[in-house]
Amino acid sequence: MVAVNFKTASIPKVDFIAVGARILLGLVFIASGKTCFSARMVLFVDATELITGILLLMNRFVPLALVVFAAVLTNIFIFHITMMPAVLPAPLFLTILWFIVAWPLRSHFAPLLVQKT
Repeated sequence: MVAVNFKTASIPKVDFIAVGARILLGLVFIASGKTCFSARMVLFVDATELITGILLLMNRFVPLALVVFAAVLTNIFIFHITMMPAVLPAPLFLTILWFIVAWPLRSHFAPLLVQKT
């Protein structure tokens, strides 16, 4: 029998906001990637959205999914700035969600910014 001291036992802290944002971001990109699969011109982008959405929902390779997703999100953001500024709140919302998910994982992105000599 193992004795547990409940006064010193630590409860793992879960950042519910980041988890909720990750799930919402994954759902948005699964829906986006799945519905736009009919157009051949954006087949690669839709497949990328679908794969990154699945990775975010499965909580697997989240830093990799966020890096790939950042490129897709940049293209979405630039498209809406130049072509459809009336719908600009949607990519702004996705960008905010991206930062909420990426902020707790910022230590995983630091090696990407290290200059090799």
